Amino acid sequence: MIIELPFSYDMSGIEPKKRLPNSRTGIDVARVNIRDVPEDDCPVALTLLDEHGGHAEEFRHFEGSFWIKDSRADDVDFGKQHIMLMGHWPKKKQLHAGIHQNQRTFTAYEQEDADRDNETAGKGLSLVGLLRYKLTGQHSPFTLVDKEWQPKRPFFQADDGTVSCAIYDPSDTYRLIERNSVNEKRQQAVEYAQANTIAIDGVLWHRAPTPMIYATANAITWAFDGTLSGRLQEHSYGSYGSERADTSISGAYQMSMTEYDNIPDAFPDALEKQRVKFYIEYINPSFFEKPDARPLIIKDIKAATSKVGVLDESTPYVHKWLQLRDLIEAGGKKVAEQDDDFLDAAADILLELDAMLGKNSYPGAVMWVNRQVDLSFPTPDTPSGPSY
Repeated sequence: MIIELPFSYDMSGIEPKKRLPNSRTGIDVARVNIRDVPEDDCPVALTLLDEHGGHAEEFRHFEGSFWIKDSRADDVDFGKQHIMLMGHWPKKKQLHAGIHQNQRTFTAYEQEDADRDNETAGKGLSLVGLLRYKLTGQHSPFTLVDKEWQPKRPFFQADDGTVSCAIYDPSDTYRLIERNSVNEKRQQAVEYAQANTIAIDGVLWHRAPTPMIYATANAITWAFDGTLSGRLQEHSYGSYGSERADTSISGAYQMSMTEYDNIPDAFPDALEKQRVKFYIEYINPSFFEKPDARPLIIKDIKAATSKVGVLDESTPYVHKWLQLRDLIEAGGKKVAEQDDDFLDAAADILLELDAMLGKNSYPGAVMWVNRQVDLSFPTPDTPSGPSY
């Protein structure tokens, strides 16, 4: 399948009647031959639904990687998970001025505003596509379309509904060109597209990170294990825009999709309180890694030992908490370096602490105790394509 792929490049030079150089961004198009893959060679590995039962995402599996549709022009739009896939947090409400905002001129950012902006970003990604978004140097999915959901420059929508990208050559603005990266960027764009996209029945599919379950105190949802360019970074406190960034899953329990059946065990009130915000319509567990509860129990141990107000609890609780502290100190190692026997003992203490308070604060301990040891799922070798 041959596609016309837009990409951005940098050009620097000196303009007429000026002595100092400046730089501009150009847009060019490369013709790329994308590998055609038979549908039978790229089976469906996972189909997810949102909390209302609507289609959320379909993953196919090919050559050790997961793949999703590159765009959604004729399908359900991308959502919050895909905004994070691009390296940006979704929006949340902000009712009070932040450190960088003027108290007098501040206007509250309501939840409906956040929902509208998240929907706009999803619509923009659906129209433009993941591949073109990445290669044209777009800085935010929230600025891809206008309020009427029409693509913004350099993208435009033709009469037949197709979305194209306008070519822009800044060379005419210079009397002397000092640097032009068009050939370098063209080669990078071709390499990235051929390494990270395939065509199935004329539809472009993009390589995606592994889908995971993310569980927090308020919601249990799904997200990708990373972005197209690495890890999703949290905003530092007080940074611009941090107040409106929905980072609620940043500290979540991250579990393999094969752990779905264990959610009611680890989170007893999940279904009753409607905390589960997605559903698995279909899953082929052979394409997923063996569930690993080790990081989850380690997370719980660290949370328990850093808990404040322990001395305000009952005497038996304090005694049991001190047993956990002594267990850690006696080991002489960091928690992450301890063996399974240590984690077994720590998990038992954590479950007793939970039982004393009648809470479920340590789901990682529950999953560790209930872990299945004799699973034989193959571990996929997931190659990473070139990224820049």
